[in-house]
Amino acid sequence: MECNNCAACDHRCRCVIEPYDEEKNAPRNGGVPLNMASLGDSGTVARLTGDKDMRSYLTSLGFNPGSIITIVRKQGEDLIVDVKGSRIAMGPSIARRIYFLPGVLE
Repeated sequence: MECNNCAACDHRCRCVIEPYDEEKNAPRNGGVPLNMASLGDSGTVARLTGDKDMRSYLTSLGFNPGSIITIVRKQGEDLIVDVKGSRIAMGPSIARRIYFLPGVLE
């Protein structure tokens, strides 16, 4: 599908976000959930999970497949993540919806 040039997606249409298996409510492809990351880990967003509204919300924050992220603070299960020059704080219920490829910075 063609990009709809929305400002939040860096020319990646929301429709290209990796889908999940709705019957099993599980992601279809690889990656590590962000809530499993350690302080200082960097990598590339692989995919987003959750319902359509959750994936749209994460996309609006800058978590697009291919975006480079870094864990800048981890306190208990809460994270602060650098994505596209912004720092986003999140709890484990949001972090587990973002899958990334640690060490892949392309």
